[in-house]
Amino acid sequence: MRGLVGIAVAAVATFVTGTLARPLIVNPGTADDIVITEHNTINSTSKIQAQGANPLEVDVVNNFGSNQMYLYITGTDSNGVACLLGPDGNFFYPNAGGSAIPVPIQGDYKISLGGVGSTTKVTLPDFLISSRIWVAEGELQFFTLINGDGKTVIVEPSVSNPSDPSASIKWGFVEFNWNNGEIYANITYVDWVGISMGMALTLGAGQTQVVKGLKGGAVQHICNDLNSQNSRDSAGWDKLCMTNGNGEALRVLSPNLRIAGDPTWQAEYYNGYIDKVWSKPTPAT
Repeated sequence: MRGLVGIAVAAVATFVTGTLARPLIVNPGTADDIVITEHNTINSTSKIQAQGANPLEVDVVNNFGSNQMYLYITGTDSNGVACLLGPDGNFFYPNAGGSAIPVPIQGDYKISLGGVGSTTKVTLPDFLISSRIWVAEGELQFFTLINGDGKTVIVEPSVSNPSDPSASIKWGFVEFNWNNGEIYANITYVDWVGISMGMALTLGAGQTQVVKGLKGGAVQHICNDLNSQNSRDSAGWDKLCMTNGNGEALRVLSPNLRIAGDPTWQAEYYNGYIDKVWSKPTPAT
């Protein structure tokens, strides 16, 4: 089956600066500042039982703005090896040089998008699983290492680490599996939101499924609402918004990601509510 994935990067309104009282301001670092978790790594894994080439067309429509946008595609191939898609349409395999600590991926794996309103077409030459299609306003930094099993690992930018080398870049991604003629995809608005993205999946029979995603400028609006809520209860809601030094909103984290980085955040937030529940009289037995 041949499928077609269309991704539209929505126009983002001008950010309002200086509106957040205490945002989580990013400070991009180096490879030494990388925090490696299951959420930002691709590990080489088992093979897919598949025969022949299984290409998949991906169309990326740039509605974002005038700045240069870049596309990255990461995943594991049908042999279970971590890779990226190169601009030549072939899978690109990073070389960690035997390093057990993250080293920058060297080589050509960045795909430049055209200007506003343009469509960039790429083709995956074969199945790709545990995959992400990244769209970024600026160049993201990916790293690689060799794990304890001697397999290649790709370390991706982290959405929650304010010191990640790519922390100051605005980006978003679509997650998908292209496996044995079946495709599963989503825009991952569970743990965080970044640049506004929509997705359309067109099957060979002409059937189309569309997920429009958030409106342009949604990240800033969410940050403004979080700041307003924080002004009412001082519970630290504004810490869910990550901004750059100029106050521009970059992305918004879910509470679970914030707690993963700071277990004390809102640790007592529900205490009053829980006390009220327990204070209610229980029915007689």
